[in-house]
Amino acid sequence: MAVIKLRKSSNGLKSWKRLSSDVKRRQKQEFCAFYTPMGRMVSKPAGKRPRHMHPEEWCAAKTPFKNKVIKSY
Repeated sequence: MAVIKLRKSSNGLKSWKRLSSDVKRRQKQEFCAFYTPMGRMVSKPAGKRPRHMHPEEWCAAKTPFKNKVIKSY
């Protein structure tokens, strides 16, 4: 746990405050699948998907199969 020093304004005395050690952790990104002419591929993309991008295109965006996704919709 972290401890910080506080200065009280009323009488000028210092006090110590303990900070919580709880840390919000990001959820782990799920694997997602997309289809290319070579078959089914799986990736684990980082970050949030842009709204204008289809989920399958986003899965392939940072792989060598960027523009080769076969759309199933």
